Amino acid sequence: MMSQHGLYIPNLTSEEEAILKALPAFKIYDKFNNTGNTSKYNGSCETVSPNIREFKNLCTKFLHNIKNLPDYNHDRVNHKIHSKYLYYWIFHEINKISIANPNKINPSDVNRFLIIGNTWYSDLYHAPFIKEFNFDFEELKEQKYLYDYFKNFNALNEITCPHSNSRVYYKYVDFINKFYTKKIQEKQCCIWNFDCKPYFDCNDKYNPQYLFYKLKCGPHVDTLRWKQRHLTSRLYREGNGNDNEHHATHETDEYGNPLYSLRFSRILEGINSTSKFDVLRIGSLITLSLGIIYFFYVKYKSSTRKSKLLKEELERDSIMDSNYEMNMDELSEYSLEDENEDEDEHFGAPNRNLYFAYSPS
Repeated sequence: MMSQHGLYIPNLTSEEEAILKALPAFKIYDKFNNTGNTSKYNGSCETVSPNIREFKNLCTKFLHNIKNLPDYNHDRVNHKIHSKYLYYWIFHEINKISIANPNKINPSDVNRFLIIGNTWYSDLYHAPFIKEFNFDFEELKEQKYLYDYFKNFNALNEITCPHSNSRVYYKYVDFINKFYTKKIQEKQCCIWNFDCKPYFDCNDKYNPQYLFYKLKCGPHVDTLRWKQRHLTSRLYREGNGNDNEHHATHETDEYGNPLYSLRFSRILEGINSTSKFDVLRIGSLITLSLGIIYFFYVKYKSSTRKSKLLKEELERDSIMDSNYEMNMDELSEYSLEDENEDEDEHFGAPNRNLYFAYSPS
């Protein structure tokens, strides 16, 4: 059965769930859930539909929690952290109500609900609370699991054996490991998928498998033997985890029926869809950019060569023109008329008439 915090850990008892609720992330969700009287927000939530009591009550809680976020202008770091918690909390709660009321809540209802929250947040901070949403509740649930885990990590890492609650924490870390592995292997979160950054930390120290041996508090010899077997196993090296035996389990309700998270396929008005940058697109852009740069480089080199050849040709023409003018200047010192006079004087006057011989065919 799904717990209040959205965790489905097989064989987790109510006492064990109470232990997990003491972890830092779950304390914040408790505050979001236990808001007290929120009736003063009823007027702002009048337009929420369908008229499901839990849905309208969730709206007033949402507005109350927005109003009580740490002030962005005075405590920006905590504001961002709590806003991210609230982001995952509200979608988890919407998903729970949608599952409990099948075919009653449609995408436009969720869209209208979120716009009410955005309007309230914008009045306080002049910006929307939710900027992007892809309407895949299953994906958001997994993101929430991991975001919570990274916030809980330090508390888990401080646990030393022997510890009375180590078995409960081990169940939790083992549960998280399958989602951590999925993001690493399938989503490639630590290679090129920048969409993972808001909820995933690629620092290897957060790998759940490093916590396993700390939380496996058996006899010292058994713990060392388990650690050696686990850390050298093929599954561990591949990132799957040796003890992750619940990889294919599905969440069920209190009657054992499977729970399927809501998925909306179309983009709703007023909310932007989440951008996806795959490696093929990035590679294509890089190839295109290099091609354009190479084209202009070749064109530039060709133009430079043509300019150089033209310049050399003009210089040659200029030199030839200069030499021609110099020669003409030297020749101009002797007039044609003087030369003719000399010829007349020494050789007699030339015959200036031209005769053409014409013979009829």
